[in-house]
Amino acid sequence: MDWSARWCNVQLKNPNAVAHALNRTRATERSGGLPVPLDITGNLYRGVAGYMRMVRHIRKHMDHIRRVDIKVSRKALRQWVVANPVNPDFPAPILEELQLKKVADNLDAVPDANEHTLLSIFRSQRLRDLTVHKFTYRAARALFLPTVEKLSLLVPKESGTSTLQFQQDLLTMPNLRRLTVDLSLSPSANMVDVQLDRLEYLDLTIKKAKDARFLRTVTAHRLRDARIIVEAPDKDIPSILRSLSGVFNVVAVQRHLRCAVFRARNAHGLYVSLTEEEMSTTKGIRLYLKNATLDEHLFRLLTMYMALCLEKVQRLYIEPDLCVPLVRNAATVKMNAEGLLLTIEAMQELRLLQISMKLTRIDNLEDGSAVPCPRLETVVVEDVGVDEALFLSFLIAPNLQDVDLDITAPGGDIHNVVESIAPLLDHVAKNCQGYDANICTQSGQSLELTFTGLETETDAVRLEFLGKDIQNRALTAIARELGSSLQVVREFTVANGEGYERNSRATWYGLFEQMDAVRTLCIEGDASKVFDSGLAFRPGGQQDYHPVFPQMYSLILENVWFRPRKKKNGPRPKKTFINDLIRSFQHRQQATKLKHLTIVKGTNIRLADINKLQTFTRYLSSDRAVRK
Repeated sequence: MDWSARWCNVQLKNPNAVAHALNRTRATERSGGLPVPLDITGNLYRGVAGYMRMVRHIRKHMDHIRRVDIKVSRKALRQWVVANPVNPDFPAPILEELQLKKVADNLDAVPDANEHTLLSIFRSQRLRDLTVHKFTYRAARALFLPTVEKLSLLVPKESGTSTLQFQQDLLTMPNLRRLTVDLSLSPSANMVDVQLDRLEYLDLTIKKAKDARFLRTVTAHRLRDARIIVEAPDKDIPSILRSLSGVFNVVAVQRHLRCAVFRARNAHGLYVSLTEEEMSTTKGIRLYLKNATLDEHLFRLLTMYMALCLEKVQRLYIEPDLCVPLVRNAATVKMNAEGLLLTIEAMQELRLLQISMKLTRIDNLEDGSAVPCPRLETVVVEDVGVDEALFLSFLIAPNLQDVDLDITAPGGDIHNVVESIAPLLDHVAKNCQGYDANICTQSGQSLELTFTGLETETDAVRLEFLGKDIQNRALTAIARELGSSLQVVREFTVANGEGYERNSRATWYGLFEQMDAVRTLCIEGDASKVFDSGLAFRPGGQQDYHPVFPQMYSLILENVWFRPRKKKNGPRPKKTFINDLIRSFQHRQQATKLKHLTIVKGTNIRLADINKLQTFTRYLSSDRAVRK
């Protein structure tokens, strides 16, 4: 029991405690104090010790009850009937909030034709918040009063009502602000217009198309939030979305729906959220299509009936439903790519697109088809295969500034993937006007390439290739297809990593040949392994050396082993990085002369090496003394 100056909270756990609390409120009133309003919470049904005694105690205090929140059986309600109330029409004079959830026990399972008379004991001229679950619709109607502002109605399927009757009942509650309905409606030949001027929130569960038709005659100009659960079969989806279109349009006018989430539950389930902010879960539109087939037709319907909502979207997230447990050997759930393109085409304000799940193969669109995305700035895809890359090839985004892709396609498909995404990356290259590039491989199964805008100093493109024996194929595809991006690189870093393979020499130099505009080169740690011929190489079968990075004027060598560690009692290694580097400088006559050579934390470098390197650069600096 919680005592305060405003009310007393009575929890229905023990008959004696309930009697004591209620008697104390009576004593306060007899001593000249004001009546203490009561909040009744708990359970009153078979299985709760002393529940009938608690009912008899409570019914004596109906004139003091402000709030009721109980799970109750019909048997308990029959004992609650108040004899000779002061006002027979409103037996609960100060009741403001009522939450009734019916519990059927074995002795109370037969339908009661007079159930509506049991709920009449809660009628009040102050009733604002009404929740009635699992009672018949006829019983709930006894509490439909003009003062009700919040109505939550869950009615068993077998005890629904007609569409016309429900519309007429809504008209009796002009002050409704929040409406939650799970109700089976039968068709009516005639329907009436329903105007709910104060309605702000709608929560509707639809089991059949006929359950949503009443919305076509409802006008609610202040509606700001809607939560719609559609449990109807797939064939009813077109009719239901048509009925809901008015709801979608009103919410779109009331709110700036900038963020959209499309979440696939399984092959036959879609969740759509349209909100003002990314983290908001209640403000806006939430649509659950539990039995909808994820095909192009569904997205075409959504684009048609939610057009006003979609045209304001700036951020779109495509993701799987992580709350659905994974089924062993189940096929991967995929979002329909062709339908998604239709939806994106309707989002002319779209700035960010993030895809976190697989897409279906595009079969019906022609190669010349394109989806204009005039404001798109950021694209993030976490699992890029051939189908996802083909999807990206249809996007025309002239203002694109940021692309982040995790490429997981098998080695044989890498070239097709890079070829498909190349046009998208060309847009970024044009907008950045110069890159700082970084490439790294931490294992033989990964390769990460990052392009950073020189002016913005933020990552413009990040490509991570993941897969077995991926390095050579990825480097070859990058060199062949991403020329527009490679040719605007001004600063290039080959970062330290454990996955550099010496047998990848030809592919690495094939990549370096495309980077003619590099001014500054930084080689870190084990990355020196890929410079097997230093800064000049001889293509297969040729006698002449070709210098790489011909416009380079600054070279930084950081944490580099200039000579490998000598093995105990082993021969001195003949091939060393320092020898390859010096020899390559001798074949760079056609390249720009190096201006700055910086050595940071170099290992196994000698004074004689420094003296030789000094002849190939104007300025040489080192952060430590060298061994003679």
